Amino acid sequence: MEKQKKIITDLSILRQKAEKVLKNEQSNEYADQSDPEILKLIHELAVHQIELELQNDEINLAKEQAAKVALQKYAELYDFAPLGFITLSDIGEIIAINICGAQMLGKQVSTLKKSRFAFFVSDDTKPIFNSFLFKVFNNNVKESCEIIILVKDKLPAYVYLSGIFIENEEHCLVSMVDVTARKQDEELIKENSSRLELAMKVANMAWWEMEISTGKVTFEKRKAEMLGYDPAGFKHYSDFTSLLHPDDFEKTMQAMQDHFDGKADKYEVEYRILASSGEYIWYYDIGSIVKRDINGKPLIITGVVLNITERKKTDEALTQLNELLEDRVKERTAELLKSNTALRRTEEKYRTVADFTYDWEYWINDQGGYNYVSPSCERITGYSVDEFINNPNLLDQIIFTADLVIWENHKKEGRLNISEGINPDLNFRIITKSGNIRWICCVYRRIYSNGKYLGIRASNRDITEKIKAANELLNVTIEVEERERNRFSRELHDGLGPLLSTIKLYFQWLAETNDASKVKIITEKGNNCIEKAIQTTREVALGLSSLILNNSGFVETVLNFTQSINYTQKLNIDFTYNTSDRFSYFLETTLYRITTELINNTIKYAKATHVGIVFHFEVEKKLISLNYSDNGVGFDLANIEKTSKGLGLMHIQQRIKVIKGSMKMETGTGKGLKVYIKLPVIDPVNLLESEIQSHPKYV
Repeated sequence: MEKQKKIITDLSILRQKAEKVLKNEQSNEYADQSDPEILKLIHELAVHQIELELQNDEINLAKEQAAKVALQKYAELYDFAPLGFITLSDIGEIIAINICGAQMLGKQVSTLKKSRFAFFVSDDTKPIFNSFLFKVFNNNVKESCEIIILVKDKLPAYVYLSGIFIENEEHCLVSMVDVTARKQDEELIKENSSRLELAMKVANMAWWEMEISTGKVTFEKRKAEMLGYDPAGFKHYSDFTSLLHPDDFEKTMQAMQDHFDGKADKYEVEYRILASSGEYIWYYDIGSIVKRDINGKPLIITGVVLNITERKKTDEALTQLNELLEDRVKERTAELLKSNTALRRTEEKYRTVADFTYDWEYWINDQGGYNYVSPSCERITGYSVDEFINNPNLLDQIIFTADLVIWENHKKEGRLNISEGINPDLNFRIITKSGNIRWICCVYRRIYSNGKYLGIRASNRDITEKIKAANELLNVTIEVEERERNRFSRELHDGLGPLLSTIKLYFQWLAETNDASKVKIITEKGNNCIEKAIQTTREVALGLSSLILNNSGFVETVLNFTQSINYTQKLNIDFTYNTSDRFSYFLETTLYRITTELINNTIKYAKATHVGIVFHFEVEKKLISLNYSDNGVGFDLANIEKTSKGLGLMHIQQRIKVIKGSMKMETGTGKGLKVYIKLPVIDPVNLLESEIQSHPKYV
C-alpha cells in the first residue's frame, strides 16, 4: 500500500513538472482548432511527451550515478582485495596491479606498471611462469601454476598463480596467493614422515591401512620386505590372511571382528605369518578404526605391526628354563619327602639324615615356633640351634635391612596364601653373628598329615659364592664391552678422520676456482674420497679394515691416498720407499692407520704445505723405519702430554705399543714436526692373545 501511494505521488509531481514546462513553451500552433476535445487531446499528448523526456533525463542521470558507484566499488574490491591481482599483457608486462600484489613484490603500485613480472620470478621457476602465460593467452581457459618470487631483503616466497584471458581487452587477469606457509608445512610433514619412517625401521615396525568394505589393504612396503615378498603383491585382505598360521587364523579374525562390533577398544593380536623363506614370523599387530560413515559403520582401520619373533624365542627359552627349574624343584621336593618318610619311621634315622644335611633345614610349627633346626644353621649364620629354638624371631632379626620388605612380603603372601605345593626360590641376605653378609636361597612348603596342618618345612642354602661368581661374570662382560667400544672408537677416528680431512681440502679447492676442467677433476676426486669414507664406515661398523689395504698392501694404499691429497694442490706429500713387499694384515693395518693419522693431524692443525714420508724395511734385522716430517706450525709437545690432548697421537702411541715398537717426536712452536717410528716385523704368535682376538682377519 505504501509503495502504491509513493508511485501515485511521484506521478503527480511528474505531471506538475510537465504542465509547467508546457506552459513555458506554449505555442499557437494549434490555435485555429476550435474543437475542445481535439485541443484537450493535443494538450495530453504534449504533457505526456514532456513527462517521457523528464523520465528519460532522470534515467540517464541515475545510470551515470550507478556507474560511478560501481566503478568505485570495483576499484575498492580490486585495490583492497586480500590477495594479489595483476593484469598482464601477452609478454608479461604489468598493466595494472592492486595493493596486495604490490606488497607481495615489495614495490609501490605506481612503480610496477609497465614492468615485467618475470623480473621477480626465480630463475628455476621462470620456465614454469612462461609456460603458464603462453597457455593463458593461447588456450582461452583458466590456467594455474606455482612459482617462487624473489624480493630484495626478503626470503623467497612460494606463490600460486591463477589466470584467465580477457578476450575483448587482449590481456589476462592473474590472482596471486602466497602459499609459503603451506609449503613449509608440507616440508615439515615430509620431514616428520621421514623421521617416522626411520623410527619404524629402527624399531622393525610397519604400518597398514584397510578399506573395510572392499578388503583393500595398503601396506608400508617394509612389511612385505620383512617377510621377503614383493610389496606390490599385498593389495587385499586375503593376500596376507591366507599366510596366517592355521592355529592363529581364528583368533586374528575374531580380534578384528570384536573391534568392529565395539566389544574391544582396539584391534590387538599376536600371530604367526608365513615368510617367503618358509619360516613363520611372529608379529604383534595393533590397530583401530579411524573413519566411520554417518551411521557409525566402520570404513577404514589402520594400525602398525611389530616383529616380535626374537621376543617369542626368548619367551620360549625362558619357559623351557622355568620348566627345567620346576623339574629340579620337584626332584628336590621328592627327595625331601622321601627323607621325611624315613625320618618318621625312626628317630635315629631322622636325626642321622637331618643333622648331617649340608643345607640349613628347619621346621616351623603351626604356632610359629621351631620344631627342628639343623646344625648347619651355625655354619651358615654363626648362631647355634638352641639360639634359634629359644628365639623364634631370630631369623627375622638377622635379615639384612635392604631385604626386610622382601622377607615380610614372603611371610605374608607366601606362607599364608600357599595352600599346597612348593614356593619358588626366595633369595635374601642375612647378617651373621660375626657381622658378615651372606646370601640365602630359601625353599619351603606347608606340611599336612591326614589333612592336619603341621607347619612349614624350609631349606636354606648359602649361595654367597654363586652370587659373587655371577657378579664377577657381569664385571668381565662389562670390561669386554668397554674394550670393544674403545677399539671401535679408535678404528672410527683413524679410518674416517684422514678421509674427511681430504674431502675438506677438495671443498676448499673447489671454492677457490672457477675453472670448469678443475671443477670436474675436483668433483671426481671428491666423490672418490666420499665413496672411500662410506666404504670405511661400513667396514668399521662390521669390524673390518680397509679393502684396498687388504688387496693392494701398505705401499700402494698410501700412494693412492697421498695422490688424492696432492691433487688438491693444498698440500704436497712426498712418499718414498725401498720395498713394496707385503706384511701381515695386522702390521699393514697398523702402519696405514699411523700414516693416515699423522697426515690427518697435519691437515687439521699444522697449516703445512709439504710433508715428507720415508718408509724403509731392513730385511736382515726385520725392522721397519717410518719417518714423517712436515713444515707446519708445530706444537708444544710437553703441553700436549701434560693435558692429555690429541686423541690422534694417543691412538698412534697405543698402536705402536701393542706391537712393541718405538716412536720419537721432535717439534716445537713454529718448528714443524718430525716423527721417527721403528716397528719390528714379528709373527702373530708373539702378539698378545687379546690383540689377536680383536683382529680376527689377521693373516
